[in-house]
Amino acid sequence: MGNILYTKQNEKGPINFFCGNISKFKAPTTDSKPYDVTVKMSLFNPDTKKWEVKSVSLAGWNNDKRPFADQLGRMKLKVGSYVYGVCGDLSESKTQRGTFIDASLFSLRYSGIQTIEDGSKSYLLLCGRVGNITMKDDQASFSLAIDAYSKEEGRTTKWYNINVEDAVFQRLKKGGMLVKGAKMTVLGQLKETKKETKNPVVNCIRFDFSMPPKDDGK
Repeated sequence: MGNILYTKQNEKGPINFFCGNISKFKAPTTDSKPYDVTVKMSLFNPDTKKWEVKSVSLAGWNNDKRPFADQLGRMKLKVGSYVYGVCGDLSESKTQRGTFIDASLFSLRYSGIQTIEDGSKSYLLLCGRVGNITMKDDQASFSLAIDAYSKEEGRTTKWYNINVEDAVFQRLKKGGMLVKGAKMTVLGQLKETKKETKNPVVNCIRFDFSMPPKDDGK
């Protein structure tokens, strides 16, 4: 799978929060070239009015403030690995060789937690591995293990409890997508609970997944 789970508009244009499997990558040959990472995503085609799997070429650049292309080189990327990140507006170009979709790449990770502030709304984007699962007739809940890093705590594993209800649950149930060990990206909002819980609870709004063993744990 692969998808754009949220698009935020700002003064410079749209910012896309995406996830998907790497299909290829290419390190820059000179300092003036970007690090190219191609990710498979399901995108809506307005001409056919259908969702179609496309290869999106993402360019990560070095600049004076941030050596991002160098950082991508240290990630030890592998074809098939499931990742999530942030990119700019998608640009489509048609040539004799076919149709290409490109965007600037701003961040890329194997697993993590990202807060999205958009006006008065706040969301969480979580990417990790599915743990214990509870299925009911009209809802599901599961734990999500997320490997995260911070300067203060170093490398840690954080656990979140994910609630899936209503139409989102029906899509999840219909596709048989909830499997322990699967890599998942969840867009959701923190749920206020009357009682204190061991792990934060997130109501799922959208999701994407990569079934094991398609990626190697990263």
